[in-house]
Parts: sequence; C-alpha cells; structure tokens
Amino acid sequence: MATVKKPEMPILRESADEIYQRIYNRAVELASLRGDTPPSPEEGQIFYDFQYPLAEEISEQQQLDEYKFLQWFLPWSDGEFLDAWGVFLGLKRKENELDKPYRERLLAKASEEEGSGAIYDYTRWVKEVPGAGEAYIWGEAPNTVHIAITGENGLPASEDLVATVLQHLQREDRHHMNDKLVVKPSEILEITITGTITVWEPDVSIEANILEIEKNIRTYVQEQTKKIVYSDLYRLFKVDGVLDYGQVTLNGGQANVEIPFASIPVIKSLVVTSQ
Repeated sequence: MATVKKPEMPILRESADEIYQRIYNRAVELASLRGDTPPSPEEGQIFYDFQYPLAEEISEQQQLDEYKFLQWFLPWSDGEFLDAWGVFLGLKRKENELDKPYRERLLAKASEEEGSGAIYDYTRWVKEVPGAGEAYIWGEAPNTVHIAITGENGLPASEDLVATVLQHLQREDRHHMNDKLVVKPSEILEITITGTITVWEPDVSIEANILEIEKNIRTYVQEQTKKIVYSDLYRLFKVDGVLDYGQVTLNGGQANVEIPFASIPVIKSLVVTSQ
C-alpha cells in the first residue's frame, strides 16, 4: 500500500531558541518605540531568565499540537489513537499486533467497502486471523477462489495457519455465497546469488564489507514481489571500501528473475567471496 507523506508544518516545529529570538526582537522594538534601553538577551540576565522558559514551553506545546493534529488522520495515527480508529471502523487490533500492520489493515478497511469485490473482502478477512501475513487471491471457474497465504514473517504459512484461515473464512459472514475456497501456503521461489570482490581499499575490513553486501542483498530480495532485477543486484556489491567486483550471478546467470504470482523469493544460497 502506498505511503502517504506527512504534511510539512514548519510553523509547528520552532525550537526554543527561535521562539526566544522572536520574543527578544519584539522587546527591542517596544523599547525603541518608548526610547528605552533594550534588555540584555544573555543567559543569566533577568529578561533571559523570565522569557527563555516560556519559549521552551511554547516549543513543546507546538510539538504536542502537531502530534495531536496528525492523530486526526489514519495514515499517521498510532498507539491508542489507532485503536480508536479501529473502534470507529469496526476492526479490532489482533493480540500483540504492532501499529504498522494494524494501520495497513485499517487503511484497507477504510478504502474498500464491504462487498466491493471478492479479492478485497477475502484479503481483509484473511488478515483478521492472528499470524496471517499477505494473501494472494485468484479465481477459477466455476466459483472457486484460490487463496495462497504467508505468515507474518513473510514466509509460506504453516499448515496450522492455513487450517485456521480456512475455518475463519468458512464462517457465514466471512465468505461469498456459492464460493468454493481453496487455501494453501504460498509457493517458494528459490534464489541463488554469487559474487566476488576483486579490489578493495587496504584499510577496510573485507569481512565487514561482505557482511554488509549480504545484508543489503537479503533486504532487497525480501522486498521484491514481481521481479528480481540483475542490474539492481549487481549494484548492491558496491559499498564503501569496495573498488571492483565481478562474477555476480543470479540463479546461475545474469538475467532478471520473474517472481510468479503467489510466490515468495527465498535465498537458498548467497556466496560473496574475495580474491
């Protein structure tokens, strides 16, 4: 689901120093109008001791106001405010469910009306089950709905989770009439990757470089849903300290790897070496 960018509200992000400076500027203007000597702004002086704590309080209140403002909007709500959205939308938080997945379920519920389509309904119903992750749904005549699911860890669902999801979907209020349901774990697409670092700076730890490259590769593969692009993978070998590298292969070659629908790419082998 697309991320909604938070609005920029610089007027609500002033530091205590910025506020204090504005207060002092006003005091200087007032003294000038009266023909008086402006007060000293330095720390330890009477003006500072009285006005700077006020500036700090205003700054803190601005931050609280910004936080309160954002809680009015579901994409940026969190904690107990997110729970309140759940009450409003009729979608409770699962036990030990974190804010991010709960928020995504609430956004889906808010944007998809009941009965607006089997895919939307079944996706929402699957995610109501504790431990359920993503749902891949497709139809097959006559009236058969196939659902492949993952666990919250992003891996294919266990048989126990599959059975629980199927039982949940078979409730009278949780499936479309006349639909035959087929629920199964998502398929695994095995990925093998190799590469060799050939030149690196003498003052770096090549072992640390290799660990960093492997971490970046695992993160990249985990985030892909449609295609693993060879050129993207190749560039991940370029980290600070590495000057040259080669022999990078993806499933034994240098071609992109398409990810079939309802499949999860899982790294079977990742070998990064140096020479």
